[in-house]
Amino acid sequence: MSHRKLRVTQRTRLVLVVLAAVVSAALLGCPPVMVSDRNAKQDVEPLDGREVLEKVAVLPVSTWSYKGGDDVRHAGPMAQDFHAAFGFGSNDKGIVSIDAHGVALAAIQGLNEVMKEENAALREELAEKDAAIRALEERLAALEAEVAGQSDGG
Repeated sequence: MSHRKLRVTQRTRLVLVVLAAVVSAALLGCPPVMVSDRNAKQDVEPLDGREVLEKVAVLPVSTWSYKGGDDVRHAGPMAQDFHAAFGFGSNDKGIVSIDAHGVALAAIQGLNEVMKEENAALREELAEKDAAIRALEERLAALEAEVAGQSDGG
């Protein structure tokens, strides 16, 4: 009988940590914690919040209940639509919650950028209008003074 050494890889450790978290959460009645440790990730690339926002804006979101289950209502996109829009996950039959969270956060950041730009443009437009109003008020005051001077001296 040969004895093989068990090679524990970083991926195996990660799977065990996730499994322990899920089992612990289930026993405690808590939702599972998704591993999101930077040290457990590779090929990290930033998302373009505006691009994600544009996709989220047209992503169909519905309410529904599962076939053959109870009548509990849920809300969200269909996995096929989510996968087609973002390409996350290993297939188009489910949505991993960490992907949904990431998309939501990126869309919020994209919306924040858009709102900051629009707000700055509106503030600039308002400042221009305020300056125009002040100029008109000054002209009106000058005209009123001229008319008053003509009627007093006229």
